[in-house]
Amino acid sequence: MKSLMKKIAAVALAAATALGMAGVAATTANAAGPATLTVTSDNAGFSGNTVTAYQMFSATPNTDGESATYTLNSGWKAFFQTKGVNGADDNAFSQNAYTYVSALTDSAKIAEFAASASAWAAKQTTLDPASVTATEEAPYTATFSGLNYGYYLVTNDGADSIPHAILTNVTKTDNSVALKSEYPTVDKTVTGTGTKPENTDKGSSAQIGDTVNFTVKSKVPNYTEYTADFKYTFKFTDTLSKGLTFKNDVKVTVNGTALTADQFDVTSTNATDDATALTIDLAKSIKGFATDKATIGTEIVVTYSATVNEQAVAGQDTASNSVKLIYSNDPNNQDSVDDTPESKTHTYTFNFDLKKVDAKDANKTLAGAVFHLAKKDGTLVNLIKDGESYRPVKDGETGVADGKVTTPATGVIKFTGLAAGEYQLVEDQAPNGYNKLTDPISVTITATYNADGTLNTSNVAYSYGAEKGTGTTITVKNNEGTLLPGTGGMGTVAFTVVGVIVIALGVAWAIQRKRANA
Repeated sequence: MKSLMKKIAAVALAAATALGMAGVAATTANAAGPATLTVTSDNAGFSGNTVTAYQMFSATPNTDGESATYTLNSGWKAFFQTKGVNGADDNAFSQNAYTYVSALTDSAKIAEFAASASAWAAKQTTLDPASVTATEEAPYTATFSGLNYGYYLVTNDGADSIPHAILTNVTKTDNSVALKSEYPTVDKTVTGTGTKPENTDKGSSAQIGDTVNFTVKSKVPNYTEYTADFKYTFKFTDTLSKGLTFKNDVKVTVNGTALTADQFDVTSTNATDDATALTIDLAKSIKGFATDKATIGTEIVVTYSATVNEQAVAGQDTASNSVKLIYSNDPNNQDSVDDTPESKTHTYTFNFDLKKVDAKDANKTLAGAVFHLAKKDGTLVNLIKDGESYRPVKDGETGVADGKVTTPATGVIKFTGLAAGEYQLVEDQAPNGYNKLTDPISVTITATYNADGTLNTSNVAYSYGAEKGTGTTITVKNNEGTLLPGTGGMGTVAFTVVGVIVIALGVAWAIQRKRANA
């Protein structure tokens, strides 16, 4: 929970490193002129806090304050000795202390260093820090004046959602630093079964009956300042909209290690608008992780899945899923909690209609055409009738025989609840008096998504033979078949007449030949 502190420390130390600070004799102060430091926060929890500034290194800045040389204050020598720093004399020790701090390029190590420095400084009586009280009205500020130039550790005694320790340079006459609230964060992603979006992992598509997978990520908080008997709150609350059916398969890992079922609790209840309210509570196990330096700041990963059901309306945001994290935020009050902004995902289904018409008269719709729908690879899409439409079956449902559906008098079959992807419509039987299509109809459903996972555009494209088109209505033309000759028809009469003539000519020729030979 010290992310801002890490960033400030890293920036400040990087600036010092670029200067190539030379070690000089340790000193209690190296006054280079009075300076002002204003500390601000956007969190009301900063109101009225006691804010303390400890000068760890003194500094001699250049004219614009953009660079400086640094010298360790003698009061901090004992602290650096606990870190294994030593030196043949004060100059060498000061240089080695700087080298030690500047080598902390790993964010976790920088965070640990700042927390350690804060805890050590709070117990000292000879450091002579400056302390002020933050204002009680927004904007919340704490202003130090008369500071000597230097590199400072700034601490405050506020709620845990505010940084308790930061490191900052005071190398100009007027200096400021913002304590942005260090709320825990939560991030959710979804993986559907349709064509994967290129620009986001918060949007997806799936067909009814398919399973979509959700991943929720957060970080182990830092609760080292909380008492051993503190009753922690740390739980994910999730809302699955009416188009999703929770599968009760939650798994949790912390720092890559799977938690056992007795280390967290899962509850699900019905909510308004046919939604499902899901709670994943880590209160049983968070204490051990949040007070262990080895796991503080490591990743918490929660996974679970849901089935897309028939309430997922095609093209509408009826299969969304939102999550937030509720957590303890004050070591002095176990009833004090806060929550993160929601992280939301979106899953969509799509639809199209098939309309069967006469090739010569598009207003003449054709009943009796039999089709089945398959994926591009030939996998049959099992369908069930739902009102006036056909949709994919869910587990436990029995679909139409062989997935075959027949055009009614309107000539229209409505397909709904489909994922984005490539399909083929195969005509198994043509209407009476018409020729069957020789090749499948290729159908491609495409979708694009906004960065937040909401649907941007969707389109249906189709082709068969020389016919191509776009739109959610696929018009399929059938040609009437040509009748073959039947028994007793004109063709038979013609063949009979010709045959009689040929026979008569043959008989006449034979008689003539016989007379000639007589």
